[in-house]
Amino acid sequence: MTNPEIKSLPIGVRVFPAPAVVDGNMRSKKPWQLPEGMLVFHTVARNDAAQKLLMGSYQLIVGGHTLEEGLFYENLSKPGRQALKDYVASYSADSGDQILLLNRREFLKVFFELAYKARCLVIASNLPFHLSRLAFNSAPARGYFAGGFSLGLWTYRDKNDRERLNGFRPRICIKYIDNKRAFTGFTARNSPDPEDLIPDGSPCGEPEPGYRFPGYFLDLRTLAFALTDEVYSFEAACEAFGVEYAREPALVPEEYIADIRRTVVASAELAAKLLVELAKHPIALPPTQAFSPASLGKAYLRAMGIEGTR
Repeated sequence: MTNPEIKSLPIGVRVFPAPAVVDGNMRSKKPWQLPEGMLVFHTVARNDAAQKLLMGSYQLIVGGHTLEEGLFYENLSKPGRQALKDYVASYSADSGDQILLLNRREFLKVFFELAYKARCLVIASNLPFHLSRLAFNSAPARGYFAGGFSLGLWTYRDKNDRERLNGFRPRICIKYIDNKRAFTGFTARNSPDPEDLIPDGSPCGEPEPGYRFPGYFLDLRTLAFALTDEVYSFEAACEAFGVEYAREPALVPEEYIADIRRTVVASAELAAKLLVELAKHPIALPPTQAFSPASLGKAYLRAMGIEGTR
């Protein structure tokens, strides 16, 4: 594949200058740093209105190296589950590498530990769509996310073996700006652990009562749009940024499972290329906040000391 052709992109931003406020008691903020760990995942669902999760694939990448890979499932028939088991066993025997096989609740335990506790960067293309497939229930969002929806992912089994929502886990709220962009974040949780209350970049490293970790959620579709002002499908974004990816007709379950894993590999590579492209800009803009070309333009204005932009 050829390297993407980088074109200059004119950006117009309205500026409303405001006088600088000097406060000697203001705490200096450390620049946001990209998390070392990345959780990249992809899901597939039934082709109906409910879009119930069938299966998915994920990779944990730390420092550019894949430390863990797994497949997960829900609502699969017995033959479908057996096909996954056979694939995992065959792959391990042929390659010597291990692929974990988890049900949805087991994968969500991994998701909680990585996305919330370890504060990894969560990555997918069309991320809100894939998050919704993991949800146990949904409700209208409130507060900052009012007008959006709130997803409850984590559950437990009660004494009658019924699945119940876990109130001691955060929810994930999503509010769409348009069909390309959405705000995504964790809600506060009941009885958070002390380390959950430590803001990133805290100068003292002490818990701050009332702090809510918002999570780091990166939609590849949105970041590609912010960098190019182009709306890409996943396949088109891979082609534009030099990532080898092509969907192949799946005639047997093994090919279908392999295709899902290829999508995760391509997502991880596309994320790396997009992050490198963003890093070329001399601005302090987290990729999770790059919603449009205007986001980059305003970050440039802030870098030049022009405050009050909106």
